[in-house]
Amino acid sequence: MRDLADTTKWAAIASIAWPLVLGGCDGASETATETAGAESATMAVSGAGSSFAAPIFDHWLAQYGAEHPSLALSYDSVGSGAGIERFLGGSVDIGATDAPLGPDASAEVDGDFAQLPVTGGMIAIAYNLPGVDGPINLPRDVYPDIFLGEVYRWDDPRIAAANPGIDLPAKVIQVVARRDASGTTFAFTNHLAAVSDAWADGPGVGKKIDWPGGAMEANGNEGVAQRIKITQNAIGYVEAGFAERLGLSLAWLQNRAGGLVQPNVETGRRGLADGADTPPDDLTRTIPDPQGARSYPIVTYTWALVRGDYGSPEKTAAVHDLLRWILNRRSGGCRSPVLRAAAGQPGAGGARRAGHALALAPDAGGASHDSFRHHRRQRRRHQCRAARPRAGPGLRGHADRCGPLPELQHLRHSVLSERRGGAGRRPRPPQGG
Repeated sequence: MRDLADTTKWAAIASIAWPLVLGGCDGASETATETAGAESATMAVSGAGSSFAAPIFDHWLAQYGAEHPSLALSYDSVGSGAGIERFLGGSVDIGATDAPLGPDASAEVDGDFAQLPVTGGMIAIAYNLPGVDGPINLPRDVYPDIFLGEVYRWDDPRIAAANPGIDLPAKVIQVVARRDASGTTFAFTNHLAAVSDAWADGPGVGKKIDWPGGAMEANGNEGVAQRIKITQNAIGYVEAGFAERLGLSLAWLQNRAGGLVQPNVETGRRGLADGADTPPDDLTRTIPDPQGARSYPIVTYTWALVRGDYGSPEKTAAVHDLLRWILNRRSGGCRSPVLRAAAGQPGAGGARRAGHALALAPDAGGASHDSFRHHRRQRRRHQCRAARPRAGPGLRGHADRCGPLPELQHLRHSVLSERRGGAGRRPRPPQGG
């Protein structure tokens, strides 16, 4: 029987989602994708959740569905919060979330399950400033204050100091944010809390927050992107692919090393690598403030929530085969390095949560399957060290070219083993007043 793990580790292949071709978007409405030929299918496999990762899930399901016409595959882009709720309620087979489940939510899952990091990408700060040519620079002590409502005019001296030569309008900044419970909001606020004490002590981190100073709100990444598109002087946070599709302007952000970095494939990969040259151990590890001189500062993984048992060997095999295929194929996207799983996963505030090693069912046609094997081990949380800024050219990558992360080696540990028979940065911005 084929496993995706030994008793303590499994490996996952993560893809950068946003370079892929995006499906149609409609303002603030949720979207659903169903594979062609569903009327002739004999078994349904459903997923729901992250709008951040919806384009790549749609791409995967279209490819896999073409190869498996007996399956009716569907994915609803309803946001991470709703995806978690549907998974916990048993109305979908696979949940997708940009915010990993904590101990309380994990305890609500009926039976064994795993959360697998399957893709990753960037959260851009997009804006609509008519008449302003070229990207604007936003230092890391400025953009949190924009979303706090402390910096509320585009011609604020702190923004102007970082953008010499740009004629910024004397207009009020209109913040656009998510209305629904969102993993994108979780990742964005997790970053803001890491770089701003005022944010950490104020709004804090969550999938849904009360935005200080008032904000226009929309559902889904597509809804936020559309709202920015039609609102002059607006600014908001959105998965980079949706912003790219609509032709929105994207700010260059100051990263942890002090450089101003453009959101593109290369800087996104470096951010997801977090300045490391070995894979992380923690499956649910978030990256609130990546290290590395050329790392884009706001990145997140998306986790697929999958059960160990779906009530029948056939259904379990169908879901697990799909997940195995996602984890072990490029699927037309961009591969990041294989991530090693850790049995113990440190939670927020030093709390410990259970890790899960995933034993997938055999390929379709197999006679039996194993449920997930569950392991607990405590692991100390390590403090990240700040990376020193170093000189280097700006990176201006293009969204349609991608490849393996140069920083990490492709590692595989006991993957698909057989049980039977054995074996772009800019210079530092000037300091504003």
